[in-house]
Amino acid sequence: MTATQADGNDFVLVGAPEGTKMADLKGQTIGVTRIGAATWVFARMAARAQGWDPDRDVKITGLGGLRGASRALFQALRFMKQSATEAAAIIGPKLGWSPEVVRAAHAACAPIFSEDGRIHPESRRAMQDALVEAGSVKRRLPLDEHYTTEFTPVRL
Repeated sequence: MTATQADGNDFVLVGAPEGTKMADLKGQTIGVTRIGAATWVFARMAARAQGWDPDRDVKITGLGGLRGASRALFQALRFMKQSATEAAAIIGPKLGWSPEVVRAAHAACAPIFSEDGRIHPESRRAMQDALVEAGSVKRRLPLDEHYTTEFTPVRL
């Protein structure tokens, strides 16, 4: 289960379908952005609201914020590229998709997925093509004028 902050001051607990109530979290781990962050405070308050001791009845662990989330995303993308069949077997049941459908979706999208935070020229072109085709933008822009590599790659 992960505690996350949505737009504004709303907080959301995100978890597997089999755990649909807060009461299902007793004895479980709750992932938060960082220890001491607003999501950590929220998780502790939510545990107390259940009558639990947040230091004994649940484990609240920091997942690393944006840097940790980025690292996890890039590691997952690399895993999906290197082990497509195994990744499909893991992802399929979570999405309610067959492994074949997951592999087909991955094969269609994999060329534009980055493994290190860089957005490669072919990916930028593919994104622009999709935006033009959908009518979201009227024309393609000069990609070199609208993208910087100053902040990439992400260190893993």
